[in-house]
Amino acid sequence: MPKESIETLVSELIHEEDWRRMRATAACVAGGPRAVQALIEAVRAGTPDLKKEAAAMLARIKDPHAGVALVDLLEHEDEAVRKAGATALEQMAGVLDTDTASALVALLPTTQEGASKQLLTHLIGAIPTAVIPLCAMLTHPDPDRQITAATMLDQLLDPRSIDAFIEAMGQPAVRDMAVGTLKKLGAIRERIDEMFNALRAVEGASEREEARMATVISLLGIGRPSVEILIEYLEDEDWLVREAAADLLGKIADVRAVDPLMKRLAHDHRGQGTGDQGAGLDR
Repeated sequence: MPKESIETLVSELIHEEDWRRMRATAACVAGGPRAVQALIEAVRAGTPDLKKEAAAMLARIKDPHAGVALVDLLEHEDEAVRKAGATALEQMAGVLDTDTASALVALLPTTQEGASKQLLTHLIGAIPTAVIPLCAMLTHPDPDRQITAATMLDQLLDPRSIDAFIEAMGQPAVRDMAVGTLKKLGAIRERIDEMFNALRAVEGASEREEARMATVISLLGIGRPSVEILIEYLEDEDWLVREAAADLLGKIADVRAVDPLMKRLAHDHRGQGTGDQGAGLDR
């Protein structure tokens, strides 16, 4: 009996028989790039039910090549298909590339206000690479697109947008917004630097631990706009500052912090093994 193609197996993700669906799932998970491509084609050309299952499978596999096809689902006529695409994109936020982010950002100017716009801005905010196309849109020839990008970046308050806002100050449509956002970003940096400088100055073991906890509580409210700055502080010379930064990043739970936290943890564990008293999250 000839072996079924991966395309045939993908189509069986919605088969009425359980064992065929299970076989299809196993084939997709183990199928590598060919399975991903077959799933992408199912997302693009399959029935609504198959689109939903293929989107869920791509979210499970987490291959960034699927991102643009999943963005296309956001404009599908079937609400369940749109929801499946949005759910998959959110679950894959940490691995999605700039092409996917650009496709999402391109929808901003044409998406009507309401639930769809709220969902789109939520997805853009969840994807770290979205800052790149948003910054590029700040200098788009269309002033309305400039304003759209500036508005979204003002919500994100990501320090990576600083250079783009400085450049955008030459654009009359967004000059005032650029000044306002840069002031906010500067205030966030000043607040974090001020708190961590004060933490370094505290002496005494019990006093330093109390100060660390107070610092975390004080800075936690800033939320995601502090992530890039806190990642920098993972390399601070003072272990207590590093621990406070790591604690904050863990509580904020932004995907941008995962790799830096893992690297910091590995480095500190190695430091403990060699007797480095300045390293380590464990005291």
